[in-house]
Amino acid sequence: MNNSIVHCYHGSSNIFDEFNFSQNGQHGGNIGAGCGLYFSTSKADAATYGNNIYECVLRLKTVISNHEVTLKPFDVSRICKETGNCISTPNAFALMIGCQSDTDIIVKLVEYFDLTVEEITNALSECGYTHTEDKITPEDPDMPHFIVYDLNTITINNVISIGII
Repeated sequence: MNNSIVHCYHGSSNIFDEFNFSQNGQHGGNIGAGCGLYFSTSKADAATYGNNIYECVLRLKTVISNHEVTLKPFDVSRICKETGNCISTPNAFALMIGCQSDTDIIVKLVEYFDLTVEEITNALSECGYTHTEDKITPEDPDMPHFIVYDLNTITINNVISIGII
């Protein structure tokens, strides 16, 4: 998905005016695909994560694939440079060996350079990558989830408090 506008939801037990990465990783998920903010096209799904449902618009550009390797060694080298770590294109190629997806590569970068969520999301954002899309969920295989890396792509339209879940 490139250059798309998506209407979606984010569930949280907190109330806030803008998204940030300060709580990232504290409510499930893992690094890699998990190093961002989670959104769903289902309001009911978002409600499972908290009693405040954020109705949002995402302006998505370039995706990091959760299912295949689309990144090239040059891209990996550029992402590393944005984190303040230099890796040559041949070394980036070596780091990518055995990876099944772009998110596998991101996990390797995080582990290899001991990166924080903020460092890797900033690097991905600076390189133009805005999100990962995942349609595989046990509840509904057609319900897209988005893990967003770029805070500038998120607009909050409304917050609905649904009471204690």
